[in-house]
Amino acid sequence: MTKIARKLLFSAATIAAVVIVGLAAVLWRNHVFNQAAAALMVSDYAQAHERLKLLADLGDSKAQALLGDFYAFGWGVRKDDQQAVAWYRRAGPEGESARDPAAPAEYYTGLRYWKGEGVPRNEAEARRWFERSAEGGYSKAADLLSQMTIR
Repeated sequence: MTKIARKLLFSAATIAAVVIVGLAAVLWRNHVFNQAAAALMVSDYAQAHERLKLLADLGDSKAQALLGDFYAFGWGVRKDDQQAVAWYRRAGPEGESARDPAAPAEYYTGLRYWKGEGVPRNEAEARRWFERSAEGGYSKAADLLSQMTIR
């Protein structure tokens, strides 16, 4: 085998190994995320939290945002707004802009309290989340707050 052939073979093997490892990582992430989702479906918050925390610590933004929800709504953990906001900030914005990356998630947390989706309806709690979001520069929250004030 010539020197060029060996180099080509080595390059091809390296590329194949990188692709296989990358694919395995994606499959593992999806498996762990699906385990968390299944646990959430049956309200096994401890199992879901454990699985999501593993992914969140590895930088998975969807897991980080869901952990924010855990703390915002008190799902299997003590309700803790500061922890919720910290996880929302780590997750970053989901395609929406604001000065504070947590602001869009804070807005949607407020909406869930406002509508009573997944948590008891609580207008005061909703307003607190909307105010945080508006302070973070999220215009939807500021608009909603101005409508709430008019009523």
